[in-house]
Amino acid sequence: RQLELTQRRQHDLELDAKSWLLLLDTLRDVENTEGAHLGKALAGPVSEQFGALTQGRYGGLRLGKDLNAPSVAVAGIEDAPDVIDNLSVGTRDQLATLLRLAIARAIGSTIVLDDHLVHADKERMAWFVATLEEFAAEGQAVVLTCRPGDYERPGVRIVDVAEKIVRWIPEAGLSLTVPE
Repeated sequence: RQLELTQRRQHDLELDAKSWLLLLDTLRDVENTEGAHLGKALAGPVSEQFGALTQGRYGGLRLGKDLNAPSVAVAGIEDAPDVIDNLSVGTRDQLATLLRLAIARAIGSTIVLDDHLVHADKERMAWFVATLEEFAAEGQAVVLTCRPGDYERPGVRIVDVAEKIVRWIPEAGLSLTVPE
């Protein structure tokens, strides 16, 4: 009798294990399918904006299933080598910002940037500010920066958070609250 009970428990455990493995495989398949679909869906808009930002220098952006950018080709050159590893830090940051904007647009979300454009030159900065203003017409853009002058223009609300911070200095036994 004990042997039968043990064999039944073993059978039930094996059935549970197979069920969990089937669920895991199904979830992985769905994740891969959806991830590839999202990457394909966003590659077009990001490529288009990246081309506009770089004045047509780059094109052919590919996005992987995890929304990583495995390759960027030089525009207008057939069979051009992948140049993503040769992009400057600033250009990579700008490409990442464009991807974040595309995702925020796709899901109707707010975008929060923390000095993602600190390496942008004046022309690209102006392009990004115009793009962020366009985005803000349909969503909300929050930019944390040490360079607020880059974003100043009519209709843009700039809040100096440092003026509203409570500062604690435990060694001196002091606390200072800056009034609003």
